[in-house]
Amino acid sequence: MSDKTNVRMRLASESKLLLEKLKNDFKDKFGLDVTYSSLVNQIVRTQYKKMHDIDWQNIKLKKLDFSNLSLSNDWGYQTSFMLEKDVLSNLLDMQGHFMGIFGAKRIHKAFCVRLCIKSYYLDNFN
Repeated sequence: MSDKTNVRMRLASESKLLLEKLKNDFKDKFGLDVTYSSLVNQIVRTQYKKMHDIDWQNIKLKKLDFSNLSLSNDWGYQTSFMLEKDVLSNLLDMQGHFMGIFGAKRIHKAFCVRLCIKSYYLDNFN
């Protein structure tokens, strides 16, 4: 029995650009190829530990130099990630946390992943 689950989600193009930058950075630093799934698993774990210390409203609104508003709102990038069980559990907790922060009735896993990727990138590359 696998401890990973294939999760399909639609991410903003901005997330794909960030994942590509992080993947290339990992290759440059360590000489290793990593998958988007392994990056997402690690990023969610890292950001989940700091979940209550991050200004998620600011992360959501933050404009990145290489992106623009139309890009960050473009949800055309559909993908699948092999997410580990603890990461899925973390995302479930984050969905509840974000409902309070953003005053939403529903938060998608993709939204959580998107904010985690963006906040991780800002933590490590700014």
